[in-house]
Amino acid sequence: MAGTPTIGELSEAGRSGQLLDLTGGDPEHREPVDPALLTEVLAGSPRALRLRGARFTANLDLGATRIGCPLSLESCVFDGITLDDAETKSISLRGSHMFGLSAQNLRAGGSLDLGAVTATMGVSLTNAHIQGNLLANDARLDDGGHIGLLAHGLVVDRDLIGEGLVTGGPVYLSSARIGGTVRLDGARLDGAGRPAISAEELSVDGSLFCAKVTATGEVSLLGARIGGDLSFDGANLSNPGGPALHADGITVGAGFSLRNGFSATGAVRLISASVGRRIVFADATLTNPESFALIADGLSVGHDLEFRPDFATDGEIRLFDARIGRQLRFSGTSAVPEGRAAFTLTSLHADSFFLTPREPFHGRVELTRAQIREIYDDERSWPPDVALLGLEYQVLQNHFVRVRDRLSWLVRGSLDGYNPSGYDQLAAAYRRTGQVEAARRVGMAKQRHRRQVLNPFGRLWNWLLYLTVGYGYRTWLAGLWLVALVALGTTLFGGAYRAELQPSAPSGPAFQPFAYTLDVLVPIVDLGQKKAWFAQGPAQVWSWTFTGAGWVLTTAVVAGVTNALKRD
Repeated sequence: MAGTPTIGELSEAGRSGQLLDLTGGDPEHREPVDPALLTEVLAGSPRALRLRGARFTANLDLGATRIGCPLSLESCVFDGITLDDAETKSISLRGSHMFGLSAQNLRAGGSLDLGAVTATMGVSLTNAHIQGNLLANDARLDDGGHIGLLAHGLVVDRDLIGEGLVTGGPVYLSSARIGGTVRLDGARLDGAGRPAISAEELSVDGSLFCAKVTATGEVSLLGARIGGDLSFDGANLSNPGGPALHADGITVGAGFSLRNGFSATGAVRLISASVGRRIVFADATLTNPESFALIADGLSVGHDLEFRPDFATDGEIRLFDARIGRQLRFSGTSAVPEGRAAFTLTSLHADSFFLTPREPFHGRVELTRAQIREIYDDERSWPPDVALLGLEYQVLQNHFVRVRDRLSWLVRGSLDGYNPSGYDQLAAAYRRTGQVEAARRVGMAKQRHRRQVLNPFGRLWNWLLYLTVGYGYRTWLAGLWLVALVALGTTLFGGAYRAELQPSAPSGPAFQPFAYTLDVLVPIVDLGQKKAWFAQGPAQVWSWTFTGAGWVLTTAVVAGVTNALKRD
């Protein structure tokens, strides 16, 4: 029917619970309904009151009233509706148009359906308690820059559904508690210069789905608690110069997904956040070129944190003191330029770290004081600027990376080019996988690079040890030096300088150049030649030279055998 319903018609509709359809023609030119008639009918304890297409002449004020029946006012037109401090059953305003809805402290025993509602002055549900579902799918809340949804302290026992929701002002859900799931998939939220969503201390027992959300302004989930999954798959968050997603201190019981075209212009903040399972960035882009694209100091992840190959960022990623239960994997790209930190993992704790970027880094990678059980990298993983002081790890998984590349990594990772613990870590990792020769090469490199922090005498001794016994890792070099010196001495003392060797006594043993060379060369050898024959002139100089060389070789061999050179 069309036209203005009588009190009798409204009362009959209330007694029967049947729909009274007033749809007809242009809503703006329908016969208006006096809100007082509706109030009078509701006071008569109807079975249910269901109207469609009504146009009310003034504000419908049901504040502080007790409505004992379901109320459905679908596709209606209101100046406004007041439900402050009201007690109701279920309410449906689906498809209706109004300036605004004020339902502060509302107590609804069923659901509140605001689906496809248009409210040009927004909706207020502060401290409301809805025992069923709150439905706001395809609603348009405030197209004039006012508050979209004001719902501080809202309690919804079941689900909050806002799929396709459009707002022209902030959505405030701070300290709200949702007993089921929140779905905002496909919502378009414009904070109009303020936050798009402000949901500090939000509590959701189920999951929070924000797939394909478009948000202009900060999305704040500061201190929120999500019992299930948190998804921003396909979402586009934009807040240049500030946080696009501000989720410091958030707790997510299951997984956190940012995939399928996710993008954020502005920082993603996860400081002190806790995620029970995994965080996945896949087909995702973070844009904040002048600062941090992702800052997650103190982040705790039960399983994995993944940046997959189709991930890209032009801002810095910082995970200071993060705790990753299983695997941290970075396989994406970073456009952070040289001179800035592309990836800061200072004091990171992780079981595994996979660093295999799709393109080489230009910015700095910091792993200072990180503790990782195993690292998987490749020859292009590490940029020219790395910081590795205090890095601890157990296993290097990719055995195709050359030892010299890893040594270059160590040199670049130390402030002064010499990091003893870094060499020890690398050598120990090689030994654990049976690569003994590689471990020896690392040990030699450690001693060679140590030379730059020694005084001149220490540098000379370091150089001699390298030449004679390979810092104790190649003691067989001393044997080669011994053979060469014996051959040289035998040639010199048996040839050009034979005449300069005179007997000490008339009845001494015959001169043997080979034996004489050994006698002067090896300190612990006494063949009687050195005592029986004394050298003069150049032969005496050569004798002293061989004696000195012998002491150097002996000292180096002793140091190598006792493993003294393998200690700092």
